[in-house]
Amino acid sequence: MLAIKVRDCAEALTPDRKWIIFDGPVDAIWIENMNTVLDDNKKLCLNSGQIIKLKPTMTMMFEVEDLSQASPATVSRCGMVLMEPQQLGHQVQITSYCQQLPEYHLEEKLIKKIDKLMTYVCALCMEFTRINCKFPVVTGPNFLVHNFLRVFDHFIVEWKAEDSKGAPGNADDICFNAIVFAGIWGIGCQIEETTRPKFDKFFQLLIQGEDVQEQFKIDIPKVDPMKVPNKVGGEVPTLFELAFVKDQVSWMHWTKTIPTYVVPKDCTYSEVIVPNVDSIRVRYCLNQLLMQKKHVLIVGETGTGKSIMIQQELKENFQNDDYMFLGLAFSAQTSANQTQLIIDGGMEKKRKGFYGPPLGKDGIIFVDDLNMPQKEVYFAQPPIELLRQWMDYGGWYDIDTPEREFRYTQKVSFVAAMAAAGRQTITNRYVRHFNIIYVEPYSTESMN
Repeated sequence: MLAIKVRDCAEALTPDRKWIIFDGPVDAIWIENMNTVLDDNKKLCLNSGQIIKLKPTMTMMFEVEDLSQASPATVSRCGMVLMEPQQLGHQVQITSYCQQLPEYHLEEKLIKKIDKLMTYVCALCMEFTRINCKFPVVTGPNFLVHNFLRVFDHFIVEWKAEDSKGAPGNADDICFNAIVFAGIWGIGCQIEETTRPKFDKFFQLLIQGEDVQEQFKIDIPKVDPMKVPNKVGGEVPTLFELAFVKDQVSWMHWTKTIPTYVVPKDCTYSEVIVPNVDSIRVRYCLNQLLMQKKHVLIVGETGTGKSIMIQQELKENFQNDDYMFLGLAFSAQTSANQTQLIIDGGMEKKRKGFYGPPLGKDGIIFVDDLNMPQKEVYFAQPPIELLRQWMDYGGWYDIDTPEREFRYTQKVSFVAAMAAAGRQTITNRYVRHFNIIYVEPYSTESMN
C-alpha cells in the first residue's frame, strides 16, 4: 500500500505539495525500516530492490496516540507537536455547540441561558467525576462533554429540519429538562455501579441549586450556585430510574414508558425476554442515538444482557424498509482483512469508489466483543484500527484490486458491545467516536 501511494506521489507532475499521513499506532520494527525515508536521503527502499526518491514537494506526517514503541532514532528524525486535551478544554465544545443553536430556531435569550447552564453543569460534573467516580472505560472530560451534547441534541434536532415549524412555545422547558437528562445519560451513564450513587446524589443537589462546590470541596474557580429549571419533582430515590418524556414535558419511571409486557402465546420459554428498568433505558438511549446516526458502545459485565438488548432493538426497530443491520462477533483471532471482507460483503456499489447499504436504506453494523482481538507485539489491534480508519476517513483501501483504491462506505452507523472488567482495553482514538453506556449488574429490584 505504502509503496503504491509513494510512487504515485513521486511520479505526479503537479507542483502541489503532497502529504503522506501515517495515522495509527507505531510498530517499532516497521518504523525502523522508514529511517532512510525520514533522514536526509529521503529514499524509500523496497524489498524488490527498487528505490523511490521523495521529491521536495512530498512530506510524511505521523499521527499517533503515543510514542511508547518508537525508538530515539525515529523520534529524532521527526518534528514533534504534542496536543494535550486539557489545553483545549471542554468549554470550547459547549461554546461551539451553542453557536449552532440559532439554526434550531431558538431565541437569543434562551441560547444564552442554555450556554450558561451547560457551562455550570459540566464544569462541576467534570471535576466531581474525576475525583470521586470510576469509569469502566477511561476517557476524559472532553469526551464526557461531547457525549453530554449529543444526548441533549437528540431532544431538539427535529427543530432544525427543513420542514420543521421551528421550536415550540415550551422550548425553554424542554431544553432545561433535556440538560438534566443529558447529565444523567451523557455523563452519569458511563460511571460504574460502585460510584454511580455518589454521582446521583451530587447531581440531584446540583440541579436543585445547592452549593455543591462547597459541600463536595470541588477545586475549581468559584461559581455561584445555580438552579437548573426542571420538572423532576422533589427528592427521588435515583435519577437513573426516571425518563424525561418530551411530549408531556414530564418525568416518569422507565417502566411506565412502555406498555405492560404480555408473554406471547406462541413462543418458547427460551425466547421470553421480559423488559426491566435496565433494558428499557438502555434500549431507549440506543434507539434515539442510532436514529440520529450516532455510534453507540454498550459496556458491562458478562451476563448483563448487552448483546440480547442490542439484537432485540435492532430486530424490532432497525430491520425494515428504512434500515438494515449487519452483525459480526470479534474473537482473539479476528483479523483486519476478515473484518473488512464481512462488512464489504454486506454493502452494494453506488458509484465508483462509493459503497453503502441497499438503495433507500441506512445501515447499522453491530460488533460484539469489540475488545476481543488479540494485541500484536507492539499492542496494536488491527481490526480496531481498521474500524477507526472508517470513523476518521469514511472508508478503507480496497484489498481486492491491485490499484488499492480508497473505498468509501456511506450511510452506516456502528453499535458495539464489550465486557468491562478483566479484558484488554482498546485505543481511546477509537472509543472517542462512540457514546458509551455502562450496563450495571442487575439489581434485586430488576430481578424481581
